[in-house]
Amino acid sequence: MEENNNIIEAISSLAEIYESLNKSWNIAPCTTDVYQVFRQTKYHETYQKLNTVNIESLVLGIITNALDEKILVRLRNLLNNNIQIYETRQNEFTSIDFHEVYSLHEKQLYAGKFELLAKDREIIQDYPYPTERERQILLKVNTTEKNLLENERSDYIRSNAWMLKDYYTLIYEISKKSLSIIESYFPVEKKETPASEPKSTEQETQSEVEPDMIFRTGMFDKLLALEKKLTGDKYLNPELHWISVHDNGKPDIKRLVTFLVGLLDNRYFLPGRDPKIKTFFESRYHVAIGQNFERRRREPLLDGYKAVFYDYPF
Repeated sequence: MEENNNIIEAISSLAEIYESLNKSWNIAPCTTDVYQVFRQTKYHETYQKLNTVNIESLVLGIITNALDEKILVRLRNLLNNNIQIYETRQNEFTSIDFHEVYSLHEKQLYAGKFELLAKDREIIQDYPYPTERERQILLKVNTTEKNLLENERSDYIRSNAWMLKDYYTLIYEISKKSLSIIESYFPVEKKETPASEPKSTEQETQSEVEPDMIFRTGMFDKLLALEKKLTGDKYLNPELHWISVHDNGKPDIKRLVTFLVGLLDNRYFLPGRDPKIKTFFESRYHVAIGQNFERRRREPLLDGYKAVFYDYPF
């Protein structure tokens, strides 16, 4: 019984870490400034905690003790969410100059102190002391204080090198590995609705995505302007059906995803909304995008959208 409680407690604790982390990542400003120091400190601590967790041991404990695998549902969802946030905001996360953040913090701690010592030295050198011996004694004290401060700064540099690391990516890699382990023991069963069976009203309601659920403020209005050009260029018809097709007559989904990559690259959407974005445009443009919107398939199109939609005012 105690072992069961320990397993449940460990999973619950891990879920709480990810819940807090995901909230932070969703709103992280990703700026290279001294405030990033506090975020680095928090993510460093989180990374250390996650690194101590043996997720496979927890999963095996669930199996060995015949616990209900549903105790992993919340954690699994949070891991998925963490991975999705990172993949959506990867360019923002990796754009942070962690070396500059580290340097800014070091300057914040020590630049003022060195400046004061330098001013003290100028005063000592210019002050008309009764004897030169007094001046030399004070200059020696100033030099000693400067050397001590130099040693303190060197110790700081050695002990805080962890601040140079990209914890966004390091934590993302842990999340992917943890989710992979969970799914290797408890694979997700995908249920498909038979073609002959219509979706229920409840299912349809759940799949509806409103613009304010995915777009940043003011960006949906910019999309409406772009859609007029898409219509003029024969990608859309006036009823907003995606009509661009290949030579074989099949819908040109790659061209649509290329357009969506342009929207993503120009920050039209709120972070962590990939599934809703896909659902929104499938419904809006009356076309199935399917797996073509997966990140691994979108990435090769990042450099191409500017050539395809070169005259679009993103």
